[in-house]
Amino acid sequence: MGERARPSHRRGTESCRRTGGYHGISSELLAAENVGALGIAEVLLTTASHQWPECSAPLGTLRSRFRELFRRAVRSSNLAVGLIAVLCSCAEDPGPPASVPATAPKELARPSRDLPNLVLVLVDDQGWTGTSVSMDPTRPGAQSDFYRTPHLERFAAQSMRFSNAYAPSPLCSPSRASIQTGKSPQMLGMTDNISAMKKFEEDYQGKRLRPPRPVLNLPEEEITIAEALKRSHPEMVTAHFGKWHVEADKEKGPGFHGYDVHDGATGNKDGIVGGQNPKDIFGMTDRVNQFMETQVRSGKRFFVQMSHYALHAKVTARRESSEFYRGRTRGEHHHDPVYAGMT
Repeated sequence: MGERARPSHRRGTESCRRTGGYHGISSELLAAENVGALGIAEVLLTTASHQWPECSAPLGTLRSRFRELFRRAVRSSNLAVGLIAVLCSCAEDPGPPASVPATAPKELARPSRDLPNLVLVLVDDQGWTGTSVSMDPTRPGAQSDFYRTPHLERFAAQSMRFSNAYAPSPLCSPSRASIQTGKSPQMLGMTDNISAMKKFEEDYQGKRLRPPRPVLNLPEEEITIAEALKRSHPEMVTAHFGKWHVEADKEKGPGFHGYDVHDGATGNKDGIVGGQNPKDIFGMTDRVNQFMETQVRSGKRFFVQMSHYALHAKVTARRESSEFYRGRTRGEHHHDPVYAGMT
């Protein structure tokens, strides 16, 4: 939505196809000190604004630039490193690249007319091989042998893939809090799911070694991506649709953390929708589209995060989607037609 992206030159597009995307984010980037949501926001602005004109440059050059950028700006937000890839498209001539500050900025200073629209899509419980996009063309089996995601295939063909990034936690709430703030779960104290306190007490009752009680609500003093963007661009409209799941207090939600438009303090139960709108996939898509169209018509820049309830259990899909996969040859690793339909 918004301004039309400039078409890539043929040379740049072919270069991306030959390399199959870029994968050079090493583990050294995931071990450095955290700098928070301001750094994440600056990375979002830099990647989306300039669209990496070096797409046709040697792969080593591109890797070096990404390493330097992420080392300085998104040091311990591991999952955010992978998700920011959705904003990196392969255009060759949008103008000179932005300089990267030596340290994460305290404020994001950029004229509103140059501010890009930002869309962050988060899928719940989707694995590395959960789509038909190969996450590493050099490795057989780096994609699903049953699920088909043709739209993502087209997107990946003109984008960049970060295939060596890791979530900061194997649990939902801690990972989501890290995405919002750029801080590790340990720094936030959010080391378990917000709904797990009863189970937490039972698991460690009577044990000699007990971990600290996890924080159950994202602290309001933490700066989220939305708040970081608004700090320098108050006119920017921010939205969060779908699964929030970082606050046990249902009276709070994204509105307490810089989001103008949102679905509230939602969790897994809010995604239990059946019929023609399984997991609220299509309803959420409609809300996001309506939000973006409204902002474009009003001439306002926006940031929207779309957090899917899928692919979290309970597994459900439209009947026609499941029937499509029942007629296909099952894969060795993936073979559930309902899960495939939900994907």
